[in-house]
Amino acid sequence: LQKEKKKNDQANVNALFTAAQQSLLKGDKQSAFNDFVSAFKQASLQDQTLRTTAVQGMSSVIRSGFTPPASSEASRKLAIKAQVIAQEKAYQEAVDIYTQAINESPWVANLYYDHALLMAEIAQKSDDFNAAIVEMKRFILLSTNALEIREAQDRIYQWEVKRDRRAEKQNAAPQGPYLASSATGGSSDCFIATAAYGSFLDPHVVSLRMFRDHYLLGNAPGQWVLEPYYRYSPPL
Repeated sequence: LQKEKKKNDQANVNALFTAAQQSLLKGDKQSAFNDFVSAFKQASLQDQTLRTTAVQGMSSVIRSGFTPPASSEASRKLAIKAQVIAQEKAYQEAVDIYTQAINESPWVANLYYDHALLMAEIAQKSDDFNAAIVEMKRFILLSTNALEIREAQDRIYQWEVKRDRRAEKQNAAPQGPYLASSATGGSSDCFIATAAYGSFLDPHVVSLRMFRDHYLLGNAPGQWVLEPYYRYSPPL
């Protein structure tokens, strides 16, 4: 039954893609946009390829001059709820709520950005980083701000390095207290900054985290500074 349902869902989504393309040929951008949105919502969470194709369709319509609607009220409410829950460090719950928010308004770029940040913060294995990268690439597709797109692409590069290094470490012995516990740069490492600003998504915390990743993690003096910080700051 599950295989049959998946087959039917894929057929329905593909039919929506076809309808969207026909609407575009007729110059009916509104109908095309609506069909791509419906395709995204109908595509299974497990079928990320179809969902990305739907985002690409929405992006193509938006970049052709179509003005998308604002985020729905339900989506805004869910996003705010996720932010509050993230401040309580219930990160996985916040990730799940962002998934719901995106499903309500899948054309809103910033939802993907925040979702990707949360997913990367709790990433434990390569597939987790890959999922965060997929979400950030969807943000890039939908964003129209060149500076934000540049910053998002840089984050993808960072996550690719962390993903590859995590895979290497899973096949190697621990290399010391700092590398074993803190080199991943996860949310649990930003103790003082997160406590000071209330959320690891706060722009101040993001700036500090980027400084750490760009200028401290990649060299011995920087790691020498970070090792005692991560060892002693939690109990303090």
